[in-house]
Amino acid sequence: MQENQITLKLSKIQSKAIIALAKADANSIKHIISILINKGIEWHWCQFDFNNEPANGWPKEWEQLNKELQQELKTLKTEYHNKIDSEINQELETYG
Repeated sequence: MQENQITLKLSKIQSKAIIALAKADANSIKHIISILINKGIEWHWCQFDFNNEPANGWPKEWEQLNKELQQELKTLKTEYHNKIDSEINQELETYG
């Protein structure tokens, strides 16, 4: 891997969501990933903007994919906070 590259490993649901969005917007997967990283889904297809959905409409499976993405994010946040809490408690026990 080159110094200026990052390798991302996507979950199955993230991969499915990106593929579905690429097809729905008639763009490459690389382009969709770039959009998501730079702008985010909610900023790119904002309901209050003229560009409020992908070029060919939301993919039929998007509602379910979005729910699964939100659940995955919630789980990851919980795991992260549990890890941080554990580390803080360990430090308190060590130095407290």
